[in-house]
Amino acid sequence: MERDQIIKELMIAGRPFSVEYCDLTPADCLGKAHVAQQRILIEAGLGYHARRATILHEILEVIDSLYELNLDHRVISALESALYQVLQDNELWRDDW
Repeated sequence: MERDQIIKELMIAGRPFSVEYCDLTPADCLGKAHVAQQRILIEAGLGYHARRATILHEILEVIDSLYELNLDHRVISALESALYQVLQDNELWRDDW
């Protein structure tokens, strides 16, 4: 897949989640997970790497909610950053992310 192709659906904990790209508000909101609706919203204007990091972040938010982990947002952000780097450094990303 080409770099500009974007993932539209993810399976998380055996559940299908749609991934939608839209203009989010407030301006500092890059993504939002709606677990009950099985939807992940991502800011449409994000670049390639920011989009991947944001999708990963929202996946972690969904996992946190589904498994009732009650992780602090700071922990989710740290896990996102660390996992992103592992995936990036080891070329483990799917092309459509």
